[in-house]
Amino acid sequence: MQDVTLVEVASDGEHLVLVDGTGERYRLRIDEQLRAAARRDTAWLNRLQEGPQQLRPRDIQARIRGGMSARELATATGMPVEHIERYEGPVLAERQHVAEQAQKVAVARSTTGDTTLAEAAAERLAARGVESPVTWDSWREEAGTWIVQLAFEAAGRPRAAQWSYHLADATLDPLDDEARWLTGQPEPEPAAAPANERVFNVETDAPQAPAEPPPPDPQARTLDLLDALRGRRGQRQPIGDDTPEQPDLVDSLLEDSEPPAAHPPASAPHEAIDAAVLSLPEPPA
Repeated sequence: MQDVTLVEVASDGEHLVLVDGTGERYRLRIDEQLRAAARRDTAWLNRLQEGPQQLRPRDIQARIRGGMSARELATATGMPVEHIERYEGPVLAERQHVAEQAQKVAVARSTTGDTTLAEAAAERLAARGVESPVTWDSWREEAGTWIVQLAFEAAGRPRAAQWSYHLADATLDPLDDEARWLTGQPEPEPAAAPANERVFNVETDAPQAPAEPPPPDPQARTLDLLDALRGRRGQRQPIGDDTPEQPDLVDSLLEDSEPPAAHPPASAPHEAIDAAVLSLPEPPA
């Protein structure tokens, strides 16, 4: 079996261009089986490989309500596209109606009135310099949640923003960074990223500066303090003529590899009572 390498998507957008080790080029159609294999949906892939399927009209409409087009469903099932198109009209109208209702949902409030999703998106896209037509669509997931999508082109490549639309209370929840940016909602706190990884900025299409480095390690700070103490080892600080000279505490601290106990043995901490002051042992003569 010979391996092939993906080169690009063909200009028609319906095929992949592949090349083998000898430089021979091949063309592979992007069909529903390839999509199922790419997303590792083995259950659906097995059903597709069983051959043509005959779906009931309500099953056809359920698939189209879930986001499939008549042509995609025909490719997936082997049914004539003309047969599927007989049942898609009411469902497409339903999807369009949900998308239109979602565009009317208020996403911001001000003294001059509410700003709808369509108005907020249009204002943001205009500021971004998007002049190409935009496309609104919606579909319903298996769990019953409606997804609303705005597709547009920016920076020379297609983009899409998606919201979860709750029909019961007419509210929207952004599902990606594009949707949050278009409605002016703050992004969630990102997880900590490696220092050499740059974060993508949706609004500017440019990488941001790396995150600030973490605070110093407490253990490293302790080692720095010990280095400073070693530099002062053997030095005496003047404390007055009448005060007897005491052993250098820096020297005594550095004599042992471990710091002294919280209470020196002679201080008898077990005999202490509230407000008692524990005295240090007498210095050696």
